[in-house]
Amino acid sequence: MSARRLSVWGLVAITVVLFLAINVLSQTVFRSSRLDLTENRLYTLSDGTHQVLAELTEPLTVRFFYSASLAADLPSIRQYAQRVQELLETYAAEADGVITLEVIDPAPFSDTEDEAVGFGLQGVPLNEAGDRLYFGMAATNTTDDIEVIGFFQEQRETLLEYDLTRAFYNLGNPKRRVVGVISTLPINGGYDPQRGPTEPWVVMSQIGQLFDVRDLGIKIAVIPADIDVLMVVHPKDLALPTRYAIDQFVLGGGKAMVFVDPFSEIAASVPDPENPARLHNSWLPELFKSWGVELAPGLFVGDRQTARKVRAGTREQPQAVDYLAWLALKSGNFNSDEVVTGQLGVVNVATVGSLSPTEDATTDGKK
Repeated sequence: MSARRLSVWGLVAITVVLFLAINVLSQTVFRSSRLDLTENRLYTLSDGTHQVLAELTEPLTVRFFYSASLAADLPSIRQYAQRVQELLETYAAEADGVITLEVIDPAPFSDTEDEAVGFGLQGVPLNEAGDRLYFGMAATNTTDDIEVIGFFQEQRETLLEYDLTRAFYNLGNPKRRVVGVISTLPINGGYDPQRGPTEPWVVMSQIGQLFDVRDLGIKIAVIPADIDVLMVVHPKDLALPTRYAIDQFVLGGGKAMVFVDPFSEIAASVPDPENPARLHNSWLPELFKSWGVELAPGLFVGDRQTARKVRAGTREQPQAVDYLAWLALKSGNFNSDEVVTGQLGVVNVATVGSLSPTEDATTDGKK
């Protein structure tokens, strides 16, 4: 064999050795690191998720049940299952040992299938033989609290990170934080003389999945000490003691969310026979002034680019016109880097106001 051929084979051998060495090195040194080159950064966790994982001190066991053997002929399920598993692996890597991930293929009529059923996972029938496809998650902490995703629905793929982070947050914080609510609107449900009992607003139902929601009423002189977050919605004509209690809570370092409105269309939809000329605005001028923020009084925001179309004209000649008081906010109006807002399509708002810092404010205002 010539020296030239020997040198070629030597080069090939060196290349193979280098390839194997790089793979071994990547599996040992860089095992917990991921380089996300996907178009939509599918494996890059949001800042909120990083914060939740950083604050986890409770060890969690995450069991990912996926019938890989039964999904061989289901390409869409296989692809999504790979996405879910790799995202779970990202969570486990980012949690620095707090999350233990177990990937389980529950064979039909096996102990692992019984385990999946025991956790409440939903098996989808595949054939007349009784085989069921499992594709869900059961996560537990050391005190036997359980968070279950019965079946990963592809329709919720855009909310996958939200669903996982919410589950891990609940397990890491078994004692729920308390949200105190002060509102002159029936956001927690109530009684309508014409319709009877009304359900809580959807947003309140969503908040109730993560926190304990406590209605404080609108006549309260002291905010209870165990309130973690105060939520004030449409504070119309609140009494002085209640306004003082809100201010003292904030000055004491409490966290508050205050929602005010230059014109509440929901409040306006309920007639007040005793005061038909009653205004339907809400704000806390003296508190806002001390907080360094102000609401433009008597004004609402109009935007021709996002104005909703409404029907105008006559019945014989209807026409669609831009109604500047109602806005249809689209994806470009939201923060695309936040998991909560990044996937929003359209949010309709009506007669919304404008908040701005006062001239001498030291408040950190972000638009």
